[in-house]
Amino acid sequence: MKKRIAMTLSIAYVMVMLVMGCAEKEIGSIDESYKGTSSVEPASEEAETPTDPSSSDDDSSKEISVMSASDLSDDAFSFNGKEVSILSDIKTLNDALGEPIPGYIFKDKDLTYYSFGKADDDSATVDMTTYTNGETEAPLEIILHNDSVQTSKGIKVGDTPDAVTSAYGEPSKKDEAGNLTYDFDGFQLFFQIYEGKVVHIYYYNIAVQKDFYKNN
Repeated sequence: MKKRIAMTLSIAYVMVMLVMGCAEKEIGSIDESYKGTSSVEPASEEAETPTDPSSSDDDSSKEISVMSASDLSDDAFSFNGKEVSILSDIKTLNDALGEPIPGYIFKDKDLTYYSFGKADDDSATVDMTTYTNGETEAPLEIILHNDSVQTSKGIKVGDTPDAVTSAYGEPSKKDEAGNLTYDFDGFQLFFQIYEGKVVHIYYYNIAVQKDFYKNN
């Protein structure tokens, strides 16, 4: 149930942000930071981890390495000792995140939802939503659900809004619910606040959002 609620909130927020973005600025061609790679076929409910048949190395992709949060840039976090960035291509993310939780893969048209790191209460630690345009699958959003993972500045689920602003400064936007949005080059970081605590942390790939909106 927690999984479905979080997924519903995630989809709703994405669509709101996209509509707002459309009103402010006309969507043009796909940003060069959109570096999705070709996958064999979109995943189904029975699918395994998203695959990429390409064997060539992309020098622009972030290397997988064992590191602490302090070693990372703002677009990334550490998961099981490996770097996970919302700006990485799908092959790099597959290598970093590992196998999805069996039975926690869902597909809705051109969106696919993967969950990783099953917690004690059967909820996921990390969710990733991908968008598939033709044969190209790319990360649309990544969500952190519990305090076992943290951002590059050490913020995790359970922290206060003051801890967030102390680490990141004043937000680009703060809504009536107290949620905090930070705009960066090519991505967005969103802290969902409930009862004075961070309850979910979202990473959004702006170029993939634009591509998704343009085609839906």
